[in-house]
Amino acid sequence: MQVTVNTILPGSTGTERVAEMAQGLFPDLSVEEAGPEFMKRDHPLSFIGRLIKPWEIADSVAFGSSPRAFATNGAALRVDGGLVYHIA
Repeated sequence: MQVTVNTILPGSTGTERVAEMAQGLFPDLSVEEAGPEFMKRDHPLSFIGRLIKPWEIADSVAFGSSPRAFATNGAALRVDGGLVYHIA
């Protein structure tokens, strides 16, 4: 039996609920402006400096569970926009 088991570890993702939360933190800004301000204030180490798009998480899930990821098994795949620094 061939079973691939990987875990996706998503970072701050630009869902409707997160957009509402960011707008609540920055009520004078538009929804589009509040997300980047939230990232700048609360996640200043993020390499991409923005909320992750839901489709970016979905693409990683599709890859991590696909036959193309056969050689990647038992991995924790961070999809966090470079938020967590690590030594490679």
